[in-house]
Amino acid sequence: MNALPVLGAPLHWHPALLALTAMAVSPGVHLLASPLLEGRKVTWRDDYAAVLIGDPLLALAAGLAAGLAQPGGPRGWPASWIAGCAWLAGGWAFGWWQSRHELATGRYTRGQILSPTKLWHQFIVYPLLGYWVTAAVWSGLGTADTPARRLQAAAVIACTATWAALAQDAIRHPKPGHGTLNLARLRKILSHLQSLRSSPQQERHPTVPEAPPPGARTQARQSMYNS
Repeated sequence: MNALPVLGAPLHWHPALLALTAMAVSPGVHLLASPLLEGRKVTWRDDYAAVLIGDPLLALAAGLAAGLAQPGGPRGWPASWIAGCAWLAGGWAFGWWQSRHELATGRYTRGQILSPTKLWHQFIVYPLLGYWVTAAVWSGLGTADTPARRLQAAAVIACTATWAALAQDAIRHPKPGHGTLNLARLRKILSHLQSLRSSPQQERHPTVPEAPPPGARTQARQSMYNS
């Protein structure tokens, strides 16, 4: 059964590239969007270890498990397009429910719920990493039939278990975790991007000085003679 188009493509990339892509999704975007769009620094005090440490471990687990599933990469029902669609629907539904619950209980403010990093985590990280990790781990662990593969499978289990422990700790010990959208920074970034787009056009089409109106040169010569 084929993987989900586009979103399932990383499952058939090189295992190292799958792991790097998963790390870019989280915590990569979180590390970039926090200072750029929310004007806040990512710190150990204010951000969750489940994101800063757990998510890279989860990406590593996906890469190691995908390596076990070679050649061909992750396959079977967990890697299918049906499972991918289920993760999209389930991830979005859970992200929406969790956001409403966290707002109602006062864990986050409305501004934090609507922040770029929070929206990314709820509606992109949940379905994508859920799909990639379960597909890779499910396929990879089933192929651990040699001592070397069993050792690699143990590393996959250790990474996943550490992420689960950190996620449980995040539930029990709330932190700020997210800022709010900084509109001034967003306008500044958009303005800078617009200037970058217009600069090459100005270089290709330099401004040509306008020709003087008819009779201007004659009047200039006459004024020179009169002087």
